[in-house]
Amino acid sequence: MKRGKSVVNPHDIVYIEWLDSEGPDGWHSADRMKDEEFCPIITVGWLTYENEEGIVITGHKSKYSHRADIFIPKCAIKTRHILVKKGARL
Repeated sequence: MKRGKSVVNPHDIVYIEWLDSEGPDGWHSADRMKDEEFCPIITVGWLTYENEEGIVITGHKSKYSHRADIFIPKCAIKTRHILVKKGARL
């Protein structure tokens, strides 16, 4: 693979800890739900969009597009850290 020049990071790269909903598969009794908890998730990626309600983290980027996006509601976010600032050389 040919190595090129370093590139400028177009978005902050962030570390997010957040809580997702979780539940049992299939039919079950209502009593079983009392033992369910939120599922802690860690997501790392580019912060490609943000509004009042949430953020979009992108897992894969190319020169022309990106994929593996996830919208995380801000109310679910417990921890948020910038790992690499926008504009930094990678």
